[in-house]
Amino acid sequence: MELKRRKEMKNKSAFLLLVIFFLFHLIPGSAIHSTLAQNDHHDLVAVEMPLYETFLNKNKETILNRIGAGAFPSWSPDGSLIAFTRGRWNIRAHWWYSYDIYTIHPDESNEKCLTCNKKELAHTRWRGQPHWHPNGDYIVFTAETSKYPRKGNGTSHRPGLGRNHNIWIMKSDGSKFWQVTDYPDNWGSIRPGFSHDGKTLYWNEEFSMEKYPEGKHGDHHPGSFWGWENFTYRKGEELGAWRIKLADITFEDESPSI
Repeated sequence: MELKRRKEMKNKSAFLLLVIFFLFHLIPGSAIHSTLAQNDHHDLVAVEMPLYETFLNKNKETILNRIGAGAFPSWSPDGSLIAFTRGRWNIRAHWWYSYDIYTIHPDESNEKCLTCNKKELAHTRWRGQPHWHPNGDYIVFTAETSKYPRKGNGTSHRPGLGRNHNIWIMKSDGSKFWQVTDYPDNWGSIRPGFSHDGKTLYWNEEFSMEKYPEGKHGDHHPGSFWGWENFTYRKGEELGAWRIKLADITFEDESPSI
């Protein structure tokens, strides 16, 4: 009985740690990430959830304006636009909630959804984590495929956690879309971006399905559990097995190719 009680306490502790991790990354106001773009006049800093604009002058913060709710902000190369992920209740969306990519001017004007109701994305669900190409003409992002069922309450499928997300590229005005990867079920991808010269595409890939196609140590569960079970059955990889992927990319005839 004592051994069973200790095991239950251990599992509860592991689950609590996972909950804290999710809260830290997903609850508004708890996740702080910043990106920086520069022009001839000032630096622009975006802070996630809520989304702020800060003007810096000689390392002194002079103005701080809240310009809307969002996450994973990314500044356009010329500093004129901010691309970001927004979550909102949507009765027409899968599970009545959607994540999409928006742009907005730093003065709060011309907010635009780039990924809402696009036929090219009809077989996707949640989309997010935009990052600009250095030439300003393209944005890379992740989108969850609708080919596979969700796990549990869907937390692991949110942008930034990335279960069953693929890498996509779109024109920066949302007029054209290209799917870059097509992962099998239970893989994942997060944090895509471009190198400074725009010639390399990179992202983080969850590859437990490659490491454990038949499970690990007899658990018979292929890949990652994407949940508290990882704390019991994937020691050292509690949050998944991640690696950085790199690919050369070109834009011949305005279409991305890797």
